Amino acid sequence: MTTIDTIESRWGNAAVIVGPSVSAFTYKALMAIETVYNAVINAAEIRRSRRALAMLSDQQLDDIGISRAEAVREANRSLWH
Repeated sequence: MTTIDTIESRWGNAAVIVGPSVSAFTYKALMAIETVYNAVINAAEIRRSRRALAMLSDQQLDDIGISRAEAVREANRSLWH
């Protein structure tokens, strides 16, 4: 292992290799972009899950032990809660 290890960051199917030739500023900028990207992906997944929950029938909700009121309350929550 060398003194400066190569750090690999994955965005979807693309990979960005950050190594010794990349400045600290560029590295920090890439990490900030990755953080924002991950937050957007996470928010989209939460939204998709809540939308799917809201579309379940009463029988399906009963099968998983959730009332219609609980499903509606969860579906209407903001992304940061």
